[in-house]
Amino acid sequence: YCLARVLKTGHLGPQDFDPQLIHDHDNVHLAKQISMLEDSNPDPNALSPVTLKLTQKDGQIRHKTVDVIFGNPAHAMSQEAHTQKYLDNIGLVGTQVHPEASTLVDMVQAIETQDDCRVLLDMLTPA
Repeated sequence: YCLARVLKTGHLGPQDFDPQLIHDHDNVHLAKQISMLEDSNPDPNALSPVTLKLTQKDGQIRHKTVDVIFGNPAHAMSQEAHTQKYLDNIGLVGTQVHPEASTLVDMVQAIETQDDCRVLLDMLTPA
C-alpha cells in the first residue's frame, strides 16, 4: 500500500493512512500489483539501502537505489521540512493541542537553551 501511494502521489504521509484511502479500489488494485522481496542485508532493522525495481506495462524496467534515507543525519531534514513534518503529524491528533503548539519544533531545536522544559510538556497537553 505504501509504495502504491508513493507511485500515485509522489510522497507518503500520515494522511495516507486514512481508512478511506486504504480501502480505495484504485489504491488496493495498484498495491496488489506490487511485490516486495527481501534483500541480502543481514540487519532486519536496516532502513537502507533500499532498491526499487519497477517493471512498467510496456516491459521497460527502471531501478532506483537509495543509499541514505531522508532524515538520516547523512541526509538530514532541513528546518523547513522538519517543521512541516511536525505540522502534518500534529494536524492529525484527535484532541485539541495547545494553540501555540506550532512553536514546539523551534523550542525542541533549541532545547539546550530552555530554562524549564516543562513548558514543552505544557504545549503537548490538550488545551
